[in-house]
Amino acid sequence: MSRRAWTLVLGTIFAGTILGSYSLLNSVSSGADLATLGVLALLSTLSQVYKSIFKSAKKSETEGNISFSLLLIFLSAGVFLLPANFFVLLVLIPHLFEWAKARLQKSTSLRAWYIQPFNIANHICCGLLAQQTYQFINATISNQVSLSRPLAALVALVIYLVLNQALTGLAVVLARGSTWKNTGMLQWSTLIPDFMLLCLGYPFALLWTLNPGYSLFVLSPVLLIQRALAVPQLQKEARIDIKTGLWNAVHFSRLFTAEMERATRFARPLSVIMADLDLLRNVNNTYGHLAGDTVLEAIGEVIRKTVREYDIAGRFGGEEFSICLPETECVEAITIAERIRENIAETPITIQTSPTPIHVTMSFGIASFPTDAQVANDLIHQADIAVYQAKLKGRNCVVSITDVPHSIRLESTAHENRLMEPTVSPSPSPVAPARRQSEHSDVKLDAEHLIRKRREIPHRPEWIAPFVGAVILAGLLATVLSLGLNYTFDAGLLVFLCIVSILAEWFEVGMYGDSTFSVSVTVIFATIFLSGFVGLVSISTAIVFAHYLKNREIAWYKPVFNWATHVLAGLVPIYGLDLFKIPLTWENLIPLTGLTLVTGLGYYIVESGLVSIAIGLSEKSSILVTWRGQFGWTALFYVTLCLIGLFMAILCNDLNSILGVFVFALPIGLIHYTQQQYVERTRASVREVERMNKELTLANREILQASLHIEQFNDELFVILAKIIDTRDPLVLNHAVKVAEYATAIAREMKLPPARIEKLRQAALLHDIGKIGIPEHILKKTTRLTGLEYESIKTHTILGSELLEASQGLRHLAPFVRHHHEWWNGKGYPDELSGGQTPIEARIIAVADAIESMASDRTYHRAMKLQEIIDEISRNAGTQFDPTIADLFIRFLKQDGMLLVVNSTKQNRRTNESPRANSPFHFADPGLA
Repeated sequence: MSRRAWTLVLGTIFAGTILGSYSLLNSVSSGADLATLGVLALLSTLSQVYKSIFKSAKKSETEGNISFSLLLIFLSAGVFLLPANFFVLLVLIPHLFEWAKARLQKSTSLRAWYIQPFNIANHICCGLLAQQTYQFINATISNQVSLSRPLAALVALVIYLVLNQALTGLAVVLARGSTWKNTGMLQWSTLIPDFMLLCLGYPFALLWTLNPGYSLFVLSPVLLIQRALAVPQLQKEARIDIKTGLWNAVHFSRLFTAEMERATRFARPLSVIMADLDLLRNVNNTYGHLAGDTVLEAIGEVIRKTVREYDIAGRFGGEEFSICLPETECVEAITIAERIRENIAETPITIQTSPTPIHVTMSFGIASFPTDAQVANDLIHQADIAVYQAKLKGRNCVVSITDVPHSIRLESTAHENRLMEPTVSPSPSPVAPARRQSEHSDVKLDAEHLIRKRREIPHRPEWIAPFVGAVILAGLLATVLSLGLNYTFDAGLLVFLCIVSILAEWFEVGMYGDSTFSVSVTVIFATIFLSGFVGLVSISTAIVFAHYLKNREIAWYKPVFNWATHVLAGLVPIYGLDLFKIPLTWENLIPLTGLTLVTGLGYYIVESGLVSIAIGLSEKSSILVTWRGQFGWTALFYVTLCLIGLFMAILCNDLNSILGVFVFALPIGLIHYTQQQYVERTRASVREVERMNKELTLANREILQASLHIEQFNDELFVILAKIIDTRDPLVLNHAVKVAEYATAIAREMKLPPARIEKLRQAALLHDIGKIGIPEHILKKTTRLTGLEYESIKTHTILGSELLEASQGLRHLAPFVRHHHEWWNGKGYPDELSGGQTPIEARIIAVADAIESMASDRTYHRAMKLQEIIDEISRNAGTQFDPTIADLFIRFLKQDGMLLVVNSTKQNRRTNESPRANSPFHFADPGLA
C-alpha cells in the first residue's frame, strides 16, 4: 500500500482505539443495558459470522468484497439503546468472532492483519459520533420540536452512513489506486440499502423500550431483505464458472482489461499466467467425463487457495486457465506459477471410477507488462506462446516468454495472424488464440427457420371473457352478502391505511410478464385484522383506484377483475378469523402467527391462481407454467408480508394509534426496494431466457426427432460393423453381438449409469476391430498357433485402439478396446496393467469375451457347459479377471445363465440352414456341417 493509504488505515485504527478505550473507562451502564447488549451481540454475531445466510458480497471490477450485512441493523439499535462502553463491545464481539472463524478455517478473507482492526475502528468512530449527535440534538431541540427524537435519529444515522462509507471508500482508493466509482462507496446502489438497514435499527430500539419482545418483529422481513442484498451475488454468480468456482472467460477479460488500464495509467508492473491442464482427454477417456469435471473442480480449488487475495483467476475455456497478477514482475510471477504447479501435481484427486486417487499436472506460460507487451490482447498471446513451449518441453513446467527464442515468437505471431485473418473486427477484450476455437464454432441454430416451421397451435375456445365475468360476479356477490355483517373499525385509521395502500400500489414493481408485485398485501392483511370485510373492500377499492389512475389506457374490466381477486382472496383470512375468533393481542401472538401463515398461504394461492388462469387463457398458454414462471417464486414474499401486516395490526390495536403503521413503514419500504432491485437486475436475463426457451423448445422438437433417427442409424452401424469384423472367421459370427449382450448384463448388475452402459456396449461390439489387420490365415488356423502367430494375434488390441483413436466420434472407446485383454494380476497385454489401472469397461469386456468364447464351439475346443464356465471364471477371479466383476456375474449366471448364455456357433449353423441363407452374412461352409 502507499504511504497515504497506511496513514489513513493506521490513523483510523488509532482514533478508534482512543475513542473506544475512553468510552470503556468512562461510561456508566446498568443490568438492563447488559441484557440489551447480550441480545444485540448475539444477533449481530450471527449476522456477521454466518454471512452465507445473511450476507451477499459484490466483487467490483477491480476491488475486494463490499459487504451488505444485517449487522448494521443491530449496530444502529445499539446507538440508541446502549451506553458508549457497551456500544464499543457490541462492535468488537461480532467482528472478533468473524476474525476467529476466518483464522480457524484458514480462509483467504481478512488475510491482511489490518483489515479487521480498520473495520472495528471505523464502526466505533461512526457509532460514537452518531450517538453523541443524537443525544446533542435531543437535548437542544426537544422542547421546541415535537418530533425531535425521529429527527435526531435521522441526522445521526446519516452521519454514521456517510462517514462509514467515506472511510471505507477512501481506504480502497488509496490502497488499490482505484476510482470512487469502482469502490461502490457513496453511490446509490450501496447508500440506499445501507441507509435502510441503519433505519431499521430505530424502530427496533423504539419497540425495545416499549416491550423487548415487540422489537423482534421488526426482523420479520429479514428473509426478504436478504433478497435485496443478494442482487450483487446474482451478478457475481453470472460471472462465475460453475465447474471451477473461478471467474468465467468473459468476466475475467473485463477484470484483466481494467487491471491493464490501471497498470498503464500508474506505470505499475503486471503479469499474466496462462495455464493448460495436461492430458485431460486421457483422463476423460480412461475414467469418464465426470472424472474430468472432478479434476477441473479440484484444479479450481487449488488455484483459489494458492493465489493471493487480490489476484484474478479465471477459467479461459475447456482445460485452460488464466491468472492476472497485479503489481507483479516476471520473477515473482514465476515463483507463484511454480507454487501452483507443485500444489496441483501433489494434490490427490478422488474420483468414483478409480479405486485410488489420481494425479494430474499443468503447464504454465508467463508474460509481463510492460516488458513483453503493452496491450491486453498481446500480453495474453505472449503468455499463450509460452504455455505452448511448456507443452513442447514435456509438460508440467513453467516457461516465461522471455525464455522463448525470438524467432519462435515471430513464427507464432505470423501463424496467429494468418489464423485470425477471417475475423471481421478485433475483439474488445483479451481472447484466446485461434487454435483454441472450437471446431463446432461455425454451427448455428436457425431459430427463425424453426419458428416458421412451427406447428400451428390448435384453436382453443375463448374462455377468458366468461372466466373474468365469473370472477367479477363472485366478488360482487361476496360484497353484497357481507354488507349486513357488523364490524367495528376506526374510520380515521381506515382512511390512513387506504392512503398507504394507494401509495404502495402507485409504486408497484412490474414483474417479468404482464403481472405486477406490490407490498399492499401487508396493508390488506393489517386492515382485515383491524376492520374485517369492510376494510378488505375499502383497501381493495383503493388499490384498484390507484392502479386505474396509473394505467388509464387499460381495459375497464382489468382493474375490476383485480378488485374481485383481492376480495375473493381476502375471504380466506376473513373466514379464518371468524372461525377461530382469536383476540388481537400480543398474548395471542403464537396462535395468530399460525393462523396468519395458513390464511396468508391461502390468500396467495387464490390470488395468484386466479391471475394465472386469466393470463393463461388470454395467452392460450399453460396455466401451470404461467403460475410457476410469474408467481411460483413469490410465495415467501406473500407470507412474510402477511406476517408484517399482523404485527402492524397488533401494534396499532395495542397503541390505539397509527404509530404501528409508521414503525413498520421502513421494513415495508425496504421490501419494496428489495423487489424492485431484484426484478430490475434480473428482468433482462429472464426475458432473454424466456426467448431462448421458446426457440429452443421449437428446435428441440426437430432435433429430438433427428436424434432418434441418428441414434437408430448409429446403432445399426455398430451391429453391421461388428458382423463385418466377425465375417473374417465364420465360426465366431455374432461373437461381438453376444459379448455386447453379456457386457451390458454385467454393467446393469453393477448399476452403472445408462450413458456409460451404452458406451460399454459400443466398445464390446468393436472390441475385436483390430483383427481387420491380422492375416486371415492366422485367424482361420485350426491347429495350435506358433509363438510368432500368437504375438501377431495379440496386436489386434493396439490396432483396434489406433483405428478408434483416428475417429473423433469413437475416440472415447479406444482405451476399452486396447485393454480388454489385460489381466487383474498384470500379466495380460498389451501394457501389462494391473488392478484398477485398467478401465472398468475393459475389465467387464474381458469377462464377457471369455464367457462367450467358452460357451461357443471353436476349432480348438468344444462349448463348455454353464457350470464349467462358472467354475472357470471363479478359478481365474483375482488373477485374470476383476474379482468383483467375476463374483457378480457368477451370481447372475446361477440365476439366469440358462436364458442368457448360448452357443453362438450353433446359432450360426441354424441360421445358415434356415431360409435366410441368402443373407449377406450367410456362409455356406460344408466343412462345418
